[in-house]
Amino acid sequence: MADVRLEHVHNCGVDTFWKVFFDLEYQTTLFCDGMRFPSFEQLSFEETDRQIRRVIRVTPRLVGIPGPLQKVIGDGVSYEEHGVFDKTSKTFKYSIKTSRMPDKVKTDGVVYCVPAGEGKSKRIFEMTVVAKIFGVGAMIEKQIIQDTTRDYATGAQFTNKYLAAKGLG
Repeated sequence: MADVRLEHVHNCGVDTFWKVFFDLEYQTTLFCDGMRFPSFEQLSFEETDRQIRRVIRVTPRLVGIPGPLQKVIGDGVSYEEHGVFDKTSKTFKYSIKTSRMPDKVKTDGVVYCVPAGEGKSKRIFEMTVVAKIFGVGAMIEKQIIQDTTRDYATGAQFTNKYLAAKGLG
C-alpha cells in the first residue's frame, strides 16, 4: 500500500475552484492539452441539491515505465474515475477502476479545497494505492504515485493559466 498527499495553490477562491473542476470544457482541455493524455471522456454527470456524481475515462501518458511493469500493462492502460462531490462538506471522493487487472489494483482518494489567502485556494489531494500483484505490486504503487505527483503538478500550473485566461481569478 502507498499513500500520497499533494497540495497546490490555485489563483481563485474555493467556490470558483469547484465550478471549474466540474466544467467539461476545462476538464477536456486539462487532460488533453495540459497533461497531454491521449484521451479523456466524461461518461456520466448527475447533479442533485446535495451532490454531484461523475464518471470519467482517461488514458494517461505513460512515461519511463520500467520493463517489468511494461510487461504487466502491455500496450497501455486506461482508467475510470468514479467520484462523488458532497456539496455540504465540499469534498470529492473517488475510486479508480483500471482497464488492466481492476481486481488487483485499487486506488481511492479525496480532493478538497481550503482558502489560502486573498483570491487563492489550496487544493489538497490524498490518495491510497494498493496493487496486489506478486513481484511487481510495490513497483506499480510507486509508479502510480510518481505519475500522479507529476500530473497534478502539471495540472496545477495549467489550471492557474486557464483561470487567468478566462478571467476567473
